Amino acid sequence: MKKYPIQNALKFLHELHNSYIEMEDEQLLERCDCSKIKAAISIPDAKWNSKILYSGWEIIVKYQEILVDNGYTVDCIEKPDFENTVCNRTGSNIMIYDDNKIIIKNISECVREQFKISCSEQDLILDLNLGNLYKIIGSIVSGVIALDKECLKRINIFLNDLTENDMFCGLGYVFKQKLKPFQEVGTLFMLMNKKVLLGDEMGLGKSLQAITTVDIADAYPCLIVCPSSLKYNWQDEIGKATERSVLFLNSINPTDKHFYIINYESLHKHMPFLKELGLKSIIFDESHYLKNGDAKRTKNCLNVVKNIEYRIELSGTAVLKTPIDLVSQLTVLNRIESFGGKDKFLEKYCKPSKTTFGTDYSGASNLNELALELRESCFIRRTKKEVLSELPEKIRTKVMVDVPNLTEYKRTLKDFLNLDKKCKVKKIEEFRQAVAEFKLVMIKEIIDDFLANNQKIVVFAYHKNIQNKLIEMYPDACRIISEDSALQDFNKKSFQDDDSKRIIICSFRIANMGVDLTAASNVILTEMDWCPAINNQAEDRCHRIGQHSSVNAWYIIAKDTIEEHIWNICERKREIIEKIYAKDYTHNDISKLYDSIIEEVIDLLED
Repeated sequence: MKKYPIQNALKFLHELHNSYIEMEDEQLLERCDCSKIKAAISIPDAKWNSKILYSGWEIIVKYQEILVDNGYTVDCIEKPDFENTVCNRTGSNIMIYDDNKIIIKNISECVREQFKISCSEQDLILDLNLGNLYKIIGSIVSGVIALDKECLKRINIFLNDLTENDMFCGLGYVFKQKLKPFQEVGTLFMLMNKKVLLGDEMGLGKSLQAITTVDIADAYPCLIVCPSSLKYNWQDEIGKATERSVLFLNSINPTDKHFYIINYESLHKHMPFLKELGLKSIIFDESHYLKNGDAKRTKNCLNVVKNIEYRIELSGTAVLKTPIDLVSQLTVLNRIESFGGKDKFLEKYCKPSKTTFGTDYSGASNLNELALELRESCFIRRTKKEVLSELPEKIRTKVMVDVPNLTEYKRTLKDFLNLDKKCKVKKIEEFRQAVAEFKLVMIKEIIDDFLANNQKIVVFAYHKNIQNKLIEMYPDACRIISEDSALQDFNKKSFQDDDSKRIIICSFRIANMGVDLTAASNVILTEMDWCPAINNQAEDRCHRIGQHSSVNAWYIIAKDTIEEHIWNICERKREIIEKIYAKDYTHNDISKLYDSIIEEVIDLLED
């Protein structure tokens, strides 16, 4: 009988699944299995290893009845040899065989006692499941047992692929604030890997997971580096989660505390103190602040992390545009070598191209492989849709409005187009601001309509001038447009707690991070940021834990203007970001989607 490779059977299942959706409008395969198949068939046959083969074989066995019904039998599929694919490393304590068994070598007495192992048994064999990982995590943190590198990769993929139904709480630690199952899994991931980028979607409690990790590991003192606007948020989060002491680092001589909080810009002022402090852990909030490797704040962070065991980066938007955003973040984590070093990372994942000014690394390539390597080494990301089925949905709506003075818009456009290209790039923000001003009358009508229906609303504006005009229209509105953290906190609490406060006006730059505005379920974006990830952050001020209603994000777009172009381009950019984070891989070369937004907008306007 002719034997067919596993790859052929998986491709057949994938095609069958897609046909079933088209005909029946239903899923034939489970979502997680679909993701695994897509990931597998996107990888060239020559790069298939035992891990991929085993995962594929498990799926084939699981769906063998479906295969048989459609003319495929398991007997006609070539079964790989799993007997010789043991993940074994000299000197390791924990290994994994291809039958998904965790093998703990050289069992210590405390492990023997925990699992009631007799002295005659040399090894402890456990199934790779969440319950067993919870059982051994204490021994891992304390250093009693260690993790083989290949074993850890397998565990990391396992934790990344867990669905909401597979998760449960089992760490066995009691906290002031009860963790949700997915938050315990995130904490488990960080405890096992120590140097981690937690990329959970906005609103899933990344700070709580980081605090819990530090507390379980007893990794004190801990330094938290964050944007200045989030310092008070962190103080609140620590107070909710633990009884540990907190201090803001400022000009006052610091005293012994568990947590020290500082903003990125002030880090260099306290470098001598921090180097003598003996830090055991460090948390970088909104770690995309580190994406520029040449920036002073990035260099300061690299200087302070030396010899720190636990390094945790938090960002729901670690990749704002393309993979080059990750280079500095991985370097700070001391993880860039896992990807072959900086040069290899740039060459492999950033689609280098030669220009008159040197090599341009702003492209994207091999994103399927990058997503897999990140998840194997140091990255975990969950979305609300994946882990919070009880969280209401988020609806994004484009609201097209006519510009009342289109003639004036066209005159402004003509003036803009008469500039040379270099000047256009510099002037484009002024042009965008002018467009926003043209539609202010329509924006006010929309806002007034919400207020007339007694609904709370969050209003975002990009340009300072537009923010000020909105405040003139609504002088009693709460506002988060200032760098003053105390003022931000006061306005946020007023909006959240006071029913009479029904509108809050926000700056993208200030309010798109770490601000909880769940009192409202409607977000109005009067303008857009160039980056779709920033727009997502604005939406998620409302769409986060604590929200009980469906969230509507309303994008007010001026018809037949530059804003239509920006909307369309941002939607395409969103695809790039989602692909880098994705667990569903495709064979598409999505790097072709990425071009400079500003350049593209100018080209469209000129046409």
